[in-house]
Amino acid sequence: MLPVVISQAARQRRERIARKRAEEALQQSEEKNRLLVENAPYCIYQLDRQGQLISMNPAGLAMLDASAEQEIIGMAYLDLISEADKDRIERLLRAALNGEACEFEFSASNDQDFVSSFIPILSHEGDVIRLMGLCHDITERKQIEEEREMMLAELEDKNDELERFTYTVSHDLKAPLVTIKGFLGALRQDATQGNTERLEADIAYISNAADKMARLLDELLQLSRIGRMMNPSEKIPLTDLAREAADLVAGRIATRGVELTIEPGMPVVYGDRLRLLEVFQNLIENAVKFMGTQQASQVEIGARLDEGAALCWVRDNGMGIAPIYHEKVFGLFNRLDATTEGTGIGLALVKRIVEVHEGRIWVESEGEEQGSTFLFTVPLQ
Repeated sequence: MLPVVISQAARQRRERIARKRAEEALQQSEEKNRLLVENAPYCIYQLDRQGQLISMNPAGLAMLDASAEQEIIGMAYLDLISEADKDRIERLLRAALNGEACEFEFSASNDQDFVSSFIPILSHEGDVIRLMGLCHDITERKQIEEEREMMLAELEDKNDELERFTYTVSHDLKAPLVTIKGFLGALRQDATQGNTERLEADIAYISNAADKMARLLDELLQLSRIGRMMNPSEKIPLTDLAREAADLVAGRIATRGVELTIEPGMPVVYGDRLRLLEVFQNLIENAVKFMGTQQASQVEIGARLDEGAALCWVRDNGMGIAPIYHEKVFGLFNRLDATTEGTGIGLALVKRIVEVHEGRIWVESEGEEQGSTFLFTVPLQ
């Protein structure tokens, strides 16, 4: 009987050793899992069947600015979701509680973007007893994607603009060339005939056409430099800048008999002083040029603070601009009145300068003889 007793004791000892090793292995596995969860760089959380948080690792607590799990236990998961995504996430939550795992993106109530998941945890009977989730902050990635899409859209717009630019430049430069070529023939004929009076007229036409081409090329070169060749930014009192621009076109203002009013105490902005001077000068010249036939010609310059920027305007009581042309006036070579002087580049240049300063420009006018107001924004800092 002794060998049997020894055999039973040995078997029991082996079972105790096996159980102990299994318990140790389980403890080691749980410790590894605990360390993995605690040190994971993304959020790991658990929800009960009511959709409330029951646990969260340190990375997740940091996302919520919580220092301990006690601060988030009992918090409804849907309270963390933005209103725009709440209904969609609520449907996914109900589906997960019925056993459907899922992965999804959402915006949080703090405007951050996340990718997360619901993983059902089942009982031995196969019922969902809780949900586990993984959550990762993708705010920076979403911003990069949005910036990339904006850059692609901007590049497409620039390509379209370049195509239009090439067409309009070739078209408008061709006109003075045709004039020069045509009058060269007349010049040859008049020189052969000795008609000095017509000879002088031919030379004048050719000279004017050459001057127009030179002016076009100079203004196109100036337009191409905006954004690439800028002066150091500085603080600029707009009232002083507007007065300086008015002084540059004082002769034209006096000749047309225009009454110019500059609002005192306008805001101080931050930007390229010389370029912004060009903006005011072009807009004042434009207003004076298209005055119309009214008895008392008036131009008003003003500015006020508007959402962290200065909203500036140059208002006149002149010819006005029909609404269908409000966008076209800022295009290259777009002159609404072909009989007026100029190349049609001035407002395109103004628009480019304003946009380089991260502002925007537009025109308000009810139509003919109703006057126009050109408005643009400039940052304060």
